[in-house]
Amino acid sequence: MARKMPVERLTIDEIRRPLDEPLRLAARAYKLGVFDEAFEVFADWFVEGKITREEAIKRLRTLIEKAGEK
Repeated sequence: MARKMPVERLTIDEIRRPLDEPLRLAARAYKLGVFDEAFEVFADWFVEGKITREEAIKRLRTLIEKAGEK
């Protein structure tokens, strides 16, 4: 008989907290007109795991800075 592994229960805040800053930055980039690029960065981090959260934040901030200069 297979033993059940204990399931760690996460609170809403524990799930939401890592998403807060990247989502806020992606929304800001969308307002500045660079949605496609921001979505690509967010997907690389959250969906595909190609980059770290910190790298995603850095790239999103760079996109926002560049869009603000236009």
